[in-house]
Amino acid sequence: MHKFTLSNQATDASAFLLSSETDPNNSLIKEYSYSSNPNLVHIVVKDNIDIKSQVTSAGSLALADNVASTNAFLVIN
Repeated sequence: MHKFTLSNQATDASAFLLSSETDPNNSLIKEYSYSSNPNLVHIVVKDNIDIKSQVTSAGSLALADNVASTNAFLVIN
């Protein structure tokens, strides 16, 4: 089990995952927590990583119209 620091406390990764899975305010978990395929693993790609034909804004209004023409190396692999 890997240890990491969260709010200056050493925390088990499993405890952090359990608390985030049960957070009723986490809209991402609400949307993707259930799947008809138990072997399916959902991933999330932040909006600062290029995905072809998607806006790559990095949360900035200045980049609101920045549509990626190709996938980032990270996404391809």
